Amino acid sequence: MVVRVQLRHSFSLDIRNDGKQLFDLKKDPAESQDRWQQEPEIARRLKASLSQLQAEVPPPITPRKSR
Repeated sequence: MVVRVQLRHSFSLDIRNDGKQLFDLKKDPAESQDRWQQEPEIARRLKASLSQLQAEVPPPITPRKSR
């Protein structure tokens, strides 16, 4: 599952492998320069917001397989 939050900054978190990316869309609209290490406070805030959202949203309902 890949979760993406986009405002001025684009934050991507790939839950399968804990891959994280942060882009400044105003300065880098092509999302070519990952700012995760350079902007730790923004990354921390966006990750916290995503964690809160995940806690509030129920898990998806998966259909039963036919027998």
